[in-house]
Amino acid sequence: MTASDIIYIITTVAVAQTICDGLANRITYSSDVYKQRLAALERARIKRDKAVAQAAQNPIAVNSNSSAKAREKQTKKVQRAEEDFRVAATSVSQKHMVPNVLTGITFYMLYKILNLEYQGKIVAMLPFTPWKFFQRFTMRGLKFDPEFLFEGTKRIQGPEQACGFLIVYLLSTLSVKFMVKQVLGAKPPSGADKGLFTMIDDPRGQKFLTSLGVDMDDINEMRKRM
Repeated sequence: MTASDIIYIITTVAVAQTICDGLANRITYSSDVYKQRLAALERARIKRDKAVAQAAQNPIAVNSNSSAKAREKQTKKVQRAEEDFRVAATSVSQKHMVPNVLTGITFYMLYKILNLEYQGKIVAMLPFTPWKFFQRFTMRGLKFDPEFLFEGTKRIQGPEQACGFLIVYLLSTLSVKFMVKQVLGAKPPSGADKGLFTMIDDPRGQKFLTSLGVDMDDINEMRKRM
């Protein structure tokens, strides 16, 4: 176990995320296509907010056939504005999805490479003995010879405290990778920041799911419980 191994893993994760974010910013988020989609999303947002505000300021009472038609027309106008906004949000979200998928593939490959390099190697020693269930993860990839004699200390009392590569890598991706992405990564604008649910909210996505036999009411109920 050496501190240099831990520093090397942390640095590798940070550099990989920096490269991924740098390429995404240069290739995707600086392109004219992405900027046009952002502008279209902002126009759709303004149009939707304006339609909702007008409907709230000028409510139409239902007391005649003409007023009922006017109210139906007003409702359809708000619905069209909302659908246009969702379509524009999906268009922006799609541009964020490709870099995210490629980043995920990159880190999967990085995990495979580092796992081969640190296979069977103790990367760190924990100051406590994990529960049996967690030892499956902390000691993953570690194998001790039956004749191995472990000399304990006051803090390190047994080989069960040995920590393999997996835990260090996971902690690095949950902390260092996250912090680098927060600083260098491009965050999707409001309305396009729901990930997969942004595409589900798109009327085109709902029609596609319905054609596959998916009940949208079940999905909406699931989202409320999340």
